[in-house]
Amino acid sequence: MSTLIGRDDLKAKLYSAGVKDPGKLNEVMRLIDVYSIQNARRREDFEGDLSPRVVAPAFTPLNPGEWSPALQVTCCIGCTRVRRWGDFHVDKHHPTGHRIMCRDCRSLSEEKTLPLKAADVRRGGWLCPKCEKRKIPVEFPLEKRENPRKSVKCLSCLSS
Repeated sequence: MSTLIGRDDLKAKLYSAGVKDPGKLNEVMRLIDVYSIQNARRREDFEGDLSPRVVAPAFTPLNPGEWSPALQVTCCIGCTRVRRWGDFHVDKHHPTGHRIMCRDCRSLSEEKTLPLKAADVRRGGWLCPKCEKRKIPVEFPLEKRENPRKSVKCLSCLSS
């Protein structure tokens, strides 16, 4: 396992450790940046010929969907950010063993999809306030689909 840790990984660890305030989180990250640069310079002065690229390796940009087995990273096709393989779901059919869309993007895309059958919707669909029939979400306007608790008539009742 590599000892290199990315800035995003460190920020995520701080957030999970309880540093939730964005201002404080950015302040701590700035302090860590200054500390790491000072250590890199000290190490460079001490060892003489150590170049900065050895301390922080140069990153090879990846296009969405591409991966690097050496660094164990993949560029997500959703957010186009390069992430470690731990941020992806497992996929035994992919050469890397992981999907090419990160967990965050997959959860966002799953939230946007709506059930197409009334049986898949809680209590058999949404109730139209005018015709008082239960219908699937596709039969309601976008306004209702974005906010399911809002009382909005179905498309057939709106058109009549």
